Amino acid sequence: MKGRPVAQRRGDRELELFRRLVGIASPSGREQELGREVASIAEEMGHRVERDGAGNLTVRLPGTLREARPVMYAAHQDEISLVVTWIGPDGALWVDRCGGLLPYKIGECPVEVLGDRRSVTGILSMGSAHREDA
Repeated sequence: MKGRPVAQRRGDRELELFRRLVGIASPSGREQELGREVASIAEEMGHRVERDGAGNLTVRLPGTLREARPVMYAAHQDEISLVVTWIGPDGALWVDRCGGLLPYKIGECPVEVLGDRRSVTGILSMGSAHREDA
């Protein structure tokens, strides 16, 4: 296995599934697409999916040992993100945090801006330190 790309090693199916799921944008309040995908995968595997009013999913897997205690895994469908608060006359987007994220901790980097119809790539920038009006 040495020298082979990661995608060809043991665990390929799990890695590809992980990539598929983390590739779905799901900021707080917009987790529906990820929820549909997780439910679809579980149903394809033959499991029943229960949904509550808040959009949470529950999938129960049968145990193989009668004497074993139940085990529960929990995970968030949403991700910490930024929210656009203002669009400047030059098209620059002003953002604020959504959740516990502090934008300056990300640094200056590409970001995916989710729109109602499509997404676009933007650059997160804290402004120029060399200009007073930036």
